[in-house]
Amino acid sequence: MIVRRVSPAVLISTARDLPALRAFTPRGQKAFLALISGATNQRSQRVREAIVSRGLLAPKTPADKLVGLLDDPDLTPVVLKREAIALPKTGLTYALSPLPGAPGLKRIACTVAGRAIPLDIASSLDARAIAARIGDALASVPAEVRAQLSSVFVSDAKNPDDDYFTDLYGVQVLAAMGCGKEGRLHVFPEAMKQDRDTFVRNLFHEAGHTFSIRAWGRDEAGAGWNPWRAAAAEDVIAPSYYATCSVHEDAAETFLLYLISRGTPAFKEYQAMFPKRFALIEGALARANR
Repeated sequence: MIVRRVSPAVLISTARDLPALRAFTPRGQKAFLALISGATNQRSQRVREAIVSRGLLAPKTPADKLVGLLDDPDLTPVVLKREAIALPKTGLTYALSPLPGAPGLKRIACTVAGRAIPLDIASSLDARAIAARIGDALASVPAEVRAQLSSVFVSDAKNPDDDYFTDLYGVQVLAAMGCGKEGRLHVFPEAMKQDRDTFVRNLFHEAGHTFSIRAWGRDEAGAGWNPWRAAAAEDVIAPSYYATCSVHEDAAETFLLYLISRGTPAFKEYQAMFPKRFALIEGALARANR
């Protein structure tokens, strides 16, 4: 089926007059209009195409049909590391140098922008090839991502917590990476199956976990996360389906989206969709840089 494109201006003008939109809460109206207004991001484009193909600009469109677009699983990214968001161009390079070994590990220092990050790689793996891939990724992300990392450990075994998180989130989880408050990035075999762009976006996401835990605490049920929960409620929509699994995942996905789109036309579009969350990320980044 061929779907004609409708400009954001035409869609917004028509949607504002739909009786169905008046059934939204004020927050929902704001979120819906922001969602359909983006001129450059893929998610807005998908939603506009769905509105046209499903005939939802008719005056008698039921309200639930429009409300459903806010979290439609066919239109919402499953997880942002797989969304085709262009990576920033940093212009940086990396350098590798050997470090004294440890039992069962090959150790290599990866230096980017004058800072060395130690890589501990399982001795059964091709350390030079893996180090080169990680070095390329570290040189491809902004300083705020590298700042979260203290070291990298590359395992030859899958994440032992995969089954736990599969049960917790209700979706199949095969972790490619993991990173906590201490900033030691764990890289698992699943990561080596990813293409370069997905691998780098995954690095953004995991650094987002470290960043957000440092900013608001490890216990996502704790009072430290109250501002984030309030911001998410105000924004209404989620950055991805995976972001709805937990507050921690929501923060990590938002961190990814904020930094990867910064400096592009899409940034303001995402900022309009997630204004409260973006403001929290911006404030926490400013505090971290003091």
